[in-house]
Amino acid sequence: MCLKKIRLVHAWSGLVLSFLLTVLSITGSMLIFKDDYLRARFPEANGIGVFEPEAVGKAMETIETQYGPDRLAYVSLARKNMSLHRIVFRDGSVAYAGQDGRVIQSWEKHGRIEDWIFHLHHYLFLGDFGKYLAGVTALCAVLMTATGIYLFLPFLPLFKGRPWPKSARRRDMLAHHRDLGVVFALPIIIITLTGAAMVFYKPAGSILSFLTLSKPAPFERPTGEAGDINWVAALKQAKTEFPEGEVRLVSWPRSTTAVGSIRMRLPGEWHQNGRTYAYINPQTSTVVATRNGNKLSRGERASNAIYPLHSIGVGGRLYDLIGVLTGMALTILGLFASWSYLNFLTGRRKKRRRQTAKQSLFTE
Repeated sequence: MCLKKIRLVHAWSGLVLSFLLTVLSITGSMLIFKDDYLRARFPEANGIGVFEPEAVGKAMETIETQYGPDRLAYVSLARKNMSLHRIVFRDGSVAYAGQDGRVIQSWEKHGRIEDWIFHLHHYLFLGDFGKYLAGVTALCAVLMTATGIYLFLPFLPLFKGRPWPKSARRRDMLAHHRDLGVVFALPIIIITLTGAAMVFYKPAGSILSFLTLSKPAPFERPTGEAGDINWVAALKQAKTEFPEGEVRLVSWPRSTTAVGSIRMRLPGEWHQNGRTYAYINPQTSTVVATRNGNKLSRGERASNAIYPLHSIGVGGRLYDLIGVLTGMALTILGLFASWSYLNFLTGRRKKRRRQTAKQSLFTE
């Protein structure tokens, strides 16, 4: 009886969530190839990232001259295999710039295909509601995968591992669904669980701190004084504080009492942009506080590993391939199973109608 109820919950949950999972899976798989698309689209993206404070600082000053510090939110800097700076403005608009800081192209929010896909994947174009809906969907996907594994155990001797259903008959469709789900169970759980953890990051952080028997390191963001940051000087000092750090993000202060920040990635950090910070007083362009990403608590470091695991930011091309195949598997699992189950329900209704019609003939 328990097995029957679990099977019913698994089937109906998959039917309800299949559309959302398909959208999230397809858009997530497409985002894996964002850098490849940009390198094909912009010749300027095919160089090697430059990280010297002098060059980066001059590029930031060029960007600031073009737009003014009050419009700028942050710049995501070029990387070793992607020689474009990505400028994000406070109103949500975006621009790409070369490593000299000269803007190549700018657009309004959601104005380019890669931004459109990103916001569809993260927010379903529904703002915060869409973000939380995606998080709940990911949690349900974890539950469905777990119940699917449990339902599979009695059929373990029947495992075939076919990449495609043997036929369109319901029996073969279900066998394929069962086998494909088991093959991709682990990557599905990793990707969906980390996706949900990114949405519900505060509860996830508390759980990780509990599991790792650690507490977040106390830190209070410093305040600053109004001024115009000399980015060359600030970056040189930040590099002195963290000689092995790779500068990843430069952020402008949001108010007259706020600090600017230089975000860096140290060796050993999984996060693509690192979690190491040098905070800059705008008036003096000096580092007033630092935060070393490798010296955070165990729970915080585990939490910082969530994003690269979900976004396929570690593991190179092999993990890219696993991520794409997992996205395809989730799409197939949802669509094929829903189609099969709907056909099953439709067939049952037709059978009941035929039985009712026969009964009415005998009673007349």
